Amino acid sequence: MTGLEFETWIKRIGLKKLDVAKKLGVDPDTITAKCKGDQVPGLYAYALLGLASEKRLQDINELTEILGIIGS
Repeated sequence: MTGLEFETWIKRIGLKKLDVAKKLGVDPDTITAKCKGDQVPGLYAYALLGLASEKRLQDINELTEILGIIGS
C-alpha cells in the first residue's frame, strides 16, 4: 500500500490522521510521514484494516483486495 492509498483510506473511512495516530498509539507526525511514503509498512496497513472494520464491511472487502489478502 502506498502512502497516498493509506491517506485516501484514512479519509474514506471517515477518520483524520490525528484519530489514526491516537488509535494506534503513535505520534501524529508518524502518520503524516507514512502518508508521504512510497510504501506503508504492513503493520500500519493492517491496523488501518482493523479501523475500517469498525466502519463498513464494504471498505473491508475493498481494502483486503488492495492489500492482496483476498483475490478477486
